[in-house]
Amino acid sequence: RGLSLLAEHRDLPALAGVSGFLLNDLLKGKSFSSSLARLPSSFPPFVVQLVKAGENSGSLPHVLAALAGHQERSERLTLKLRSSLTYPAAVLAVTLVLLAVGPPYLLKSQIQLIENSGVALGWLTQALILASKVVASPLFWALGLVAAVVSALAIRAALRNPGKRRRLAVALLGVPLLGPVLRLASVSRFASALSLQLKAGVLLAEALEQAAQASGHPLLLERMPLCLSRLKNGAGLAESLAEAQLFPRSFLGIIEAAESTASVPGMLDWVHRHYELEIDSGLSALTAALEPLVLGLVGGVVGLTVLASMVPVVKMLEVL
Repeated sequence: RGLSLLAEHRDLPALAGVSGFLLNDLLKGKSFSSSLARLPSSFPPFVVQLVKAGENSGSLPHVLAALAGHQERSERLTLKLRSSLTYPAAVLAVTLVLLAVGPPYLLKSQIQLIENSGVALGWLTQALILASKVVASPLFWALGLVAAVVSALAIRAALRNPGKRRRLAVALLGVPLLGPVLRLASVSRFASALSLQLKAGVLLAEALEQAAQASGHPLLLERMPLCLSRLKNGAGLAESLAEAQLFPRSFLGIIEAAESTASVPGMLDWVHRHYELEIDSGLSALTAALEPLVLGLVGGVVGLTVLASMVPVVKMLEVL
């Protein structure tokens, strides 16, 4: 009944299409998990595995409710990261565009006056005049558009390449303020996904693989086979996860303590909630650090522009 209602949801055609597909499969006698597995673009293996465990244990409603909570928390975390990074980036981009476009038009008459005055121009003023002429050229905008499209396609292709994506992810971990936040975000997603699966009765080895997928971090995906190998050879969970070289020591220490008390799922939930608070704090610090940098850059460029345009004018007045 729930799927039939969703299939009639005209405001969200994508949701209606997926729901209709699942409803058709269920009416044919297929299991819910096998139907989900036929839509890998909408339902990753992590979701399919979890639903299958819920079907086998007879706790599918509880599992679906827990999965919905996990997806909501994961999406909220992603939106926090995007919004915190988008604001300063957007301010910087708009400011640079205005500074690039402004001088050719706002200072056009002043630049012409300076050029016709015969006053010796300094290198800063010459650079301003050259930049103004370049920006005013249609060829500049055409080349800029082509460069933007090529760059976007190159970045998209690089992100599809596992090796390049891994190198980018590792490089971002080393960025001050941003790196620790990204690390905590990946570990938080991993902890939430692993806890959810263990509570549903998924075997630890399978749960670790799917939790690594849910974390979305290339380094963890690459090193998870090493972690599983250590686990199968008798190492503890904390010792095995140390092979990933992603988890903070505090996280591994908590997991090691939880193993000794058989409370790993509950402790993973606590870690996830605690890391959410740390991520909020880290994002606030990142935003607070970026704002003065952006304002300083804007002020510096504006100051140089004013200086480059006013010095020749002052010299002209001295001659008069």
